[in-house]
Amino acid sequence: AGCQQVLESGDVGPNLERPRAGLGLSDDELTVVEVLKDELGMTHVKYERRKHGLEVVSGEIKAHLDANDQIYAITGSRNDDRWVSKVPVWGEVRALEKARELAETLSLAPPRLVYVIPNDERGIFLAWEIRAQGASNGLPVDDLLYVGALNGDLIDRHPQVRPLLDRRLYSANLAESL
Repeated sequence: AGCQQVLESGDVGPNLERPRAGLGLSDDELTVVEVLKDELGMTHVKYERRKHGLEVVSGEIKAHLDANDQIYAITGSRNDDRWVSKVPVWGEVRALEKARELAETLSLAPPRLVYVIPNDERGIFLAWEIRAQGASNGLPVDDLLYVGALNGDLIDRHPQVRPLLDRRLYSANLAESL
């Protein structure tokens, strides 16, 4: 049951290459990272996206092929990135200063230049990814902050640790009420 990996990264046939052209992406912007085949004979291909040699965070695209290797669905975001800058205006030092304002007591990792598609999918942005770790209000924090490389705005925040909700499980023991 489930899926099994059938091909290694980069080992793909012509039908797995087709989503690039359909999405208007070049060979260096979309790389196959995983190919899985499920028990129904369907193939699911996961692609990593890059722009100007940089990772596109939240830019994952998946193609789904039927048992005859015909694409029946493509999932993921394809944002208009023709006009996105590849040169940061805000440097690493300024980005770290902004991150320090946002995460006062947390330790910060060195910035990494990436493109990010925010959770609200309002576009694609050149940004500095900065990991902020520590504790806040007694809870562990491990967030990836995305500081805009053009204006220093906080583009997005991706928590890597989420607190558990206080949930309780009740059993009616086959009764009509608790």
